[in-house]
Formats: sequence, C-alpha cells, structure tokens
Amino acid sequence: MDAAKKFFNPLNLLYWLALALIITIQHLTVGKLWKRQENHRWTLGYATVFGLSIPLVAAGKWDIFTWAALFFGVGISGALKTGLEQTSASAEAQHIRRSTYGQTKRQR
Repeated sequence: MDAAKKFFNPLNLLYWLALALIITIQHLTVGKLWKRQENHRWTLGYATVFGLSIPLVAAGKWDIFTWAALFFGVGISGALKTGLEQTSASAEAQHIRRSTYGQTKRQR
C-alpha cells in the first residue's frame, strides 16, 4: 500500500473532521469554564484524540503503526508543553525570589 494512500484516505479525513468538530465544541463549552486550568484542558484534548482513535484501531481500520504515529506526535507535544511549563514556572519562581529578597533587603 502506498504511504500517501495509507495516511490520506476517506476514513482518516472523517477522523480529522470529527476531531475538529469535537475540539471546537469542547472549546466553546469546557474551554470557557476551564480557562485557568490549562492542564485539565490539555488532558481532555489527549483523551479526545486517543478516545476517538481507539475504535478505529480496534475495528482494524487503522493499523498499529498509524496509531503509534499519532501517539508519538501527541507525546512530543505533551513533552514540549511540560518542558515549557516547567521553564516558565522556574522563571516565575526566580522572579518572586528576587523581588522578595529585594524587599527584605530594603526593609532592613
């Protein structure tokens, strides 16, 4: 089977369209409620991506390599998000420590 036909076929198009519709609905409903809980929204997104793909793998419509490519892509996204979040949290903590140290030094 040609690689292009393997990834670009009507079933995959239907998957991506359904995924786009579900994510849009989630953004309009849960996204507004969980505006400050970014990790909750990301977890819901991962569950949506994989939850929608499991029936395709179980029915034999997707082979394990297609699902593994999806898993790998989302895994890289999650790793990058975690790294960026930790870097941001570290920079924020450093800023707080510096401002707190400066205030206590001036109070003496």
